Amino acid sequence: MEDKIISRKAKVISALDSCVCDIKNIRNKGVHLMLTRKKSNDIDNAITKAESYLGEDNQEIKEIDVLEDNLKELKSLLKFLKAKTD
Repeated sequence: MEDKIISRKAKVISALDSCVCDIKNIRNKGVHLMLTRKKSNDIDNAITKAESYLGEDNQEIKEIDVLEDNLKELKSLLKFLKAKTD
C-alpha cells in the first residue's frame, strides 16, 4: 500500500513539474501580455504554490489530494493559456 502511495505521489509531482514548465514556456512567448492583471496574478500564484510543492518541502506534504488539486488547477490554467495562443 505504501509503495502505491509513493508511486502515485511521484507521478503527480512529475506532472506538476511538467505543467509548470509548459505554463512558463507559453507565458514567455508573450501570452501574459493578453491577460488581465487578475488572471496573470492567479497564474503566478498557482505556479508559486506548485513550485513550493516541488521544492525540498515536498516530503512534508502527506496529502496527495493537495497535490492533485494543484495539478488540476494548473491544467485548467494551461488549457486557458493554450486557447489564448490559438
